[in-house]
Amino acid sequence: MIRSINNPKHQALIGWLRSVREDRGLSVRDLGKILDEPFQLIHKVEKGRRNLSAHEYVQYCEALGVDPKEGIDLLESSNKK
Repeated sequence: MIRSINNPKHQALIGWLRSVREDRGLSVRDLGKILDEPFQLIHKVEKGRRNLSAHEYVQYCEALGVDPKEGIDLLESSNKK
């Protein structure tokens, strides 16, 4: 099991979350307000300094209005390469 937040697959998932946030026109502060979390948490996640639990990942996706399965599909497709 790979646990590193520096793993390329993890970085791809976080990159996807960041691009969804940016596509929605949300700043890290905006997303922090939606999640009722300090914006620093969003910044740390996106910079790879903090990991998300499965529950946090789902909440993050819901706040962005995206299906969490899309991110899982991204991870699964990278496994096939």
